[in-house]
Amino acid sequence: MDLKYGDAMYKLGGLEEARDFQAAKQKNYVWRQSNAQDPHDPFVCWCEGRTGVPFIDANMKELVATGY
Repeated sequence: MDLKYGDAMYKLGGLEEARDFQAAKQKNYVWRQSNAQDPHDPFVCWCEGRTGVPFIDANMKELVATGY
């Protein structure tokens, strides 16, 4: 994957931006302080693997399950 997309995975738009730059630029990223009591909080969803982005969700679920 590194050969095809380079360091795109580590940038804000990630692999999506590398594949479809225009679509990724239209997304509205929400950055704010986390509220651990709110199940819809973006940070909580990310930690629990509920972002809606299959690649991210699978990685977060694996991290929770295995520690890696």
